[in-house]
Amino acid sequence: SQAHHIKSVPDKVDIISLMYGDNLTDTELSEIEAIRKDKGTKVVYTIDYETFRQEIVAHNKEVEESDEGTEEDLRSLANELPGFMDQQLALFSKYNYDGISIYYNGQSPEFMTAAQVAEMRALQDVIFGKLATIMNANPTKLFMFEGTPNNVLDKTILKYFSYIVFRTYSVTSIYILDEIVSKQLGEGVPADNVIVCAQPRSTNEKDT
Repeated sequence: SQAHHIKSVPDKVDIISLMYGDNLTDTELSEIEAIRKDKGTKVVYTIDYETFRQEIVAHNKEVEESDEGTEEDLRSLANELPGFMDQQLALFSKYNYDGISIYYNGQSPEFMTAAQVAEMRALQDVIFGKLATIMNANPTKLFMFEGTPNNVLDKTILKYFSYIVFRTYSVTSIYILDEIVSKQLGEGVPADNVIVCAQPRSTNEKDT
């Protein structure tokens, strides 16, 4: 159906962000080129750090709860993160994307020990250090930050993103939305390029 085709997205849409940026078919690639030319739509892809982290946590929990699991079976986020980022960033040039969106929540450092903060800083240095290399080399491309900007320790990186996106799809009132955004717009977080998300109601009255 038309719902399966990138070219069917209305020309009012400025940016399409693909959740899965790899293994694009020839049809998808040709449709991306078509909407760029015919509609001026930019196509970026999402580097989903949060899902990557959760997969490692879930794997390690399964190993620890298994009678056959050993310490050697555990996965290390710190060890695997550089390879994950290199693999994801390689898609940028592989498919000639118009930009990248990085999804990062992390954790609040407010109640962390010094050792935990140092561990989080090391992870962020990998994520944003590698991303900054791509950003500096491609100043005309589109880069977006999704997630929780207040949890980024070195907030200077945030000013180089075109947009900061809050995933507020499930918010049901303007008061909750205001609370979320106000809480995240802390010191050092740019406030002039914020995007909040909303999920539109279905045009089908029977769709609940």
